[in-house]
Amino acid sequence: MAIASIAQPDTKRDAAAAQLVKTAHTWPVVTLKQAFGAFPAGTTFRAVPGSSGKTYLANAVVCECPDYQRSHNVCKHVRALILAQAPAPKPAPRKKTYSELFPED
Repeated sequence: MAIASIAQPDTKRDAAAAQLVKTAHTWPVVTLKQAFGAFPAGTTFRAVPGSSGKTYLANAVVCECPDYQRSHNVCKHVRALILAQAPAPKPAPRKKTYSELFPED
């Protein structure tokens, strides 16, 4: 899922998300043991660090940070999760070797 599919581009939030993605491998997974609000038991969130040192529970849809709660903007935490979960780009096709390009006769 690309960020553009759920939100308008936002230079500031997109740049902050790109920085956060670098640490995505360290974000703990939190799984709800019982339903909470609209989220059924088993829903997973990631504990994403905020700029003030606090950690916020977020997934690709919602976040508990003040930015998301205040204005329902797609915050940097949600954007970072979407970027982190995006499939890796396919590698470029391998270039042929010299012997494949110029076989000996």
